[in-house]
Amino acid sequence: DPVTLAHLRKRRIERMARRANSPHIEQTLSTAKALRGMIELRMRGGEVVLPVLPAVAARLNLELASPNADMHKVADIISSDVAVAAKVVQVANSAIFRGTSPINTVGGAVVRLGMRTTSSIVMTVCHKSLYRANPAPLHEVMQDLFTHALATAIFARELALTIRYRAPEEAFLAALLHDVASPLILRMVSEILQANRNFAVGELEFVALVKELHTEVGVTLLKKWDLSAELLYAVEHHEQLTQGDAHSMVSNITFMANVLAKRCGFALADEPDTEAQEEAGIKALGISPQQIADLKVRIVDRAEREIAILSGV
Repeated sequence: DPVTLAHLRKRRIERMARRANSPHIEQTLSTAKALRGMIELRMRGGEVVLPVLPAVAARLNLELASPNADMHKVADIISSDVAVAAKVVQVANSAIFRGTSPINTVGGAVVRLGMRTTSSIVMTVCHKSLYRANPAPLHEVMQDLFTHALATAIFARELALTIRYRAPEEAFLAALLHDVASPLILRMVSEILQANRNFAVGELEFVALVKELHTEVGVTLLKKWDLSAELLYAVEHHEQLTQGDAHSMVSNITFMANVLAKRCGFALADEPDTEAQEEAGIKALGISPQQIADLKVRIVDRAEREIAILSGV
């Protein structure tokens, strides 16, 4: 429903503006600094239990890593998880991918979507399961974090196609995971709050904390998940442009997609330096300003629809 999507977008942009204009910024940063110290102590002390990569995603990644990846095996792996299978079929029948007739099976969905796109959808569904906010005051923050992650992934895939990068679905996955630490940080904050009842944390403190810690914690998590060196590099360097490294291209695509998502209203808060970052990204990727302008126009509405479908809106 376009009206519903427009309403959700309007509310998200209002939240972005509110978080960027906090009248208590010094207090917010002080609280975030104290939380960071507590979290770093917990991580160094081995007190943090890192989440595991969902079984269906782990099995699917293993199958697709094989040069003889089989479409029937991919369908069987997805079918082993009822919730994931239902979402894959739903997406295959959505307005974005819909063909001439409805799809009723996972196998049919895989044929329509292709194995790599199907894998991206499975990873997105599994990723979404991590963003279940508790405590309640942070529910909207977690919702916006997931929206940002998925919008960044969608922009990354389209950027990869535009510059003819060899693996657009790999770019999608790198961008999807660039803020993967956020749910883990929230869980650690929840545990700290349970142990320190007088410690008050709201969404502004959490946003500041995520900004400080998400890259460091994300790298730690992805190492445990044993994902590729290219994905690990992209997550570690997504806040800056790099050059000369074997993995620089996917990292720079992730950087630029992250910036575009923020500039197009898919972010936690308004940021003042994204225009300069966009200009730097254009140069690094060898793409023209007009191509970026066209991509924004083409992708924003599609991103809203994909986010709605994959968020269960």
